[in-house]
Amino acid sequence: MTFERVAIIIDSAEDELYINNLLQELRVELDVKRREEERLQKEIAEVLTECASGSAGDHQSRAFGMAVSRLNNAMLVIETDTKQLAASLRTISRLADNISGKVSALDIAKTRVVECLQLAGDMHDLGVCSEGVDECISNEDYEQAAQHIHRFLTLDRAVFQFSSTVDKDAGQTVSHSYEVLTNASSRLKEILEKKMEIAAEAEDIPAMQRFVKLFPLINEHDSGLTRFGKYLSKEIAKIGGDNIKIMNAGGADDKRLNVLYADTLFLFFEGIAALLETNQPLIESAYGPDKLLDFINMLQVDIDQVVGKVIDAFMKKRQLEKRLKVVQRILREERTSDKGDGWCFSRLPFFELSAERLDVLELDTLLSEICLMNTHTEMYWRFVRRRLKGASAEAEQGDFVMVNGDDFGGEEEKKKRLEEEKARRKAEREKKLDQLLNHSLVGSKMQEMLGHYLLLEQYYMQESVRKAIDMDAREEGLLSSVVDDVLFLVRKCVRRATSSGSVDCVCAALNYGVALLETTYYQHLFNTIQMGYPSTNFAAEALQTAQNAYNVIQHGKSTDADVQRETFIIAANNARGTGELLLDLRKGLETEWSKTQHSSVEKGKLEHAVGQLADVSRKMHHLATLGMESLCKAVFRPKIKARPIACDYRKTRSFQCLACNPLLATVICDEYVTLPHTLTDSQLAEYEAVDPFVEQFNASLDKQIASFEPVLHKENFQSLLLTVCTEVENQMERVIMKCAFNRLGGLQLDREYRQLSAYLSGVAGWTARERCARLGQVSFSLLTGIREELGRIYIHCLTAFVARSVFIGYMFHTVKVKISVSVFISP
Repeated sequence: MTFERVAIIIDSAEDELYINNLLQELRVELDVKRREEERLQKEIAEVLTECASGSAGDHQSRAFGMAVSRLNNAMLVIETDTKQLAASLRTISRLADNISGKVSALDIAKTRVVECLQLAGDMHDLGVCSEGVDECISNEDYEQAAQHIHRFLTLDRAVFQFSSTVDKDAGQTVSHSYEVLTNASSRLKEILEKKMEIAAEAEDIPAMQRFVKLFPLINEHDSGLTRFGKYLSKEIAKIGGDNIKIMNAGGADDKRLNVLYADTLFLFFEGIAALLETNQPLIESAYGPDKLLDFINMLQVDIDQVVGKVIDAFMKKRQLEKRLKVVQRILREERTSDKGDGWCFSRLPFFELSAERLDVLELDTLLSEICLMNTHTEMYWRFVRRRLKGASAEAEQGDFVMVNGDDFGGEEEKKKRLEEEKARRKAEREKKLDQLLNHSLVGSKMQEMLGHYLLLEQYYMQESVRKAIDMDAREEGLLSSVVDDVLFLVRKCVRRATSSGSVDCVCAALNYGVALLETTYYQHLFNTIQMGYPSTNFAAEALQTAQNAYNVIQHGKSTDADVQRETFIIAANNARGTGELLLDLRKGLETEWSKTQHSSVEKGKLEHAVGQLADVSRKMHHLATLGMESLCKAVFRPKIKARPIACDYRKTRSFQCLACNPLLATVICDEYVTLPHTLTDSQLAEYEAVDPFVEQFNASLDKQIASFEPVLHKENFQSLLLTVCTEVENQMERVIMKCAFNRLGGLQLDREYRQLSAYLSGVAGWTARERCARLGQVSFSLLTGIREELGRIYIHCLTAFVARSVFIGYMFHTVKVKISVSVFISP
């Protein structure tokens, strides 16, 4: 038997059991109802028996009969009233049907009357137009003739079908009028075309404006726009020719030769804008707002020709193609070098890269001119968009009035048709506008120019950053010149890209700047910090100091170790300062961009691009922190950990030798091991009067730290303090684990810990106290006395990470911390 069959049998058994239980419950409930029914029947029978047996029963029977009679009479009255109401409703229904039929007939009659009146009016207008159109054309009253033809073209088509439904004479009259007006329309079209050509040749602007208004009245919109566009094309060619002549002559101002071609585009677009602004009201009033975009598309062909000539001249005179080839070759070689054996071509000194490379100063001028050219183009496009948006708003308002004036449909249907018409026209306008902006020659040329600009800008940034690194020099203050130079370069390039008006261009420039900060500039600082801070021991430090003094006296220069120390400190300060200045740069750029209007998509692009500066800032801060850790390892760890040659105070028991020996006046943790920590009461009192270690330790440590405060950035110095605190805690913890303490020794250790913690928190803040938490737990554990108390304290402090690590690592592994149990028992 398969698993499916077993499952089916189990299911059927469960269903059968459920049905049996349900039937049993229903039977019980049925028995209860039956017993209740029998009880009620018995009670009714008893009541009836009592009523029938005595006088009380007769009285109740008579009362019951009278009540039934009254109820019967009331029901008869209600039945009569109901019949009367039904008859009234039938009468009202018949009257309503009659009225509805009459109203419907009146509506039909009204509609037919209106149609007849409209037809009669159209026939009258047809006759008037046919009679007066020839006379108006003969008298050169073209405006009135165009009005007649416009009225003829807007007539209902039913007028021209009149001949098939009425008498023959009336039909012949309508046909005759139709032929007259059709011929007049053709004649007027030819006349207007000739008049437009004559006015265009004579440059008679009032005449052209007069005749161009008449083409829409005879339903010849495209013909009118085309002929008027030919005249404006000549004007555009004339404006462009004049500006190109000035450009070829070197411009009108010698001081603006660097932006000659940008000025040419500006003057040309300014002339085009004035031309469009002058003729826009004429086109909108005569042809409608929707035709304005078509009209601009007609003129764009001539605009493209002039702009193409200017851009071609710019590329030829500025040798743009040659420079692009050089830049492409250099960037390609650099990428090949980076992917090769790991040797980075971009890390070469600037003077080794100068052969066959472009001058960055000339390139700076060229990039500014390209951005200025795109800025003028974007200004022209914004002018066109603003004009088209104004025309679109007027068109939508006109549509709204038209729909509200329509009697067809309800308000919801009117609103729906309005929204559909608006959406259709908006989509059509957006399509034409995209065709104008992105697919015209001006749009494609400027996109190519921006592509060239970004390639040259990338090369310009790389060369400038290399030059800034090679020319890095120490300045007054804590930072060197490379920080200001590199950040000024990035800010300059981003702002220049912003002036171009292209958001994509701004994002690309920011990406290039961030890439240089994360690679070339970061690698320069990282290499310097990675070389480390020169480390020496006590004897070598004294010898190095004497050698430095000799070199300064004899040769007037410092040793290589001094140069490396200074370079390391400056690199760490530069990393920290760069991290802070990058955040300031981000805020400044966001403030500038907030003053301009951008779409939500453009805002998202800018926010994502500028957010990369915060990432680079964090990377720079991390590099500076690594530098401070390296400085601590090189300078403080050897002096904290090493043990100098000292007097044998184990024999003399003189715990003040740290103060009397000059070599011992330094920061030494290993010296703490040689001190006795199983103390008596007299020794504890002596230590309280004259501390053998911590006071000199703090003084020496403070002297070492203070020497770095004038040369380090504020944040770097704070980071160094915290790193030194951690190092001191680690070294002290290391030497404490080598010592054996009794209860009084633990008390002395607690005093020393408190003095050390107070000093460190005083110089580095409360964060330093957290770094010394492990030492505090160790000293506190020595004061508790026995292991059971330590266990209870451990359970009580189990939630604290520091306590957990201390007690697990050191309390339950008591091999490293030797506690004198005998002293605990009998001090």
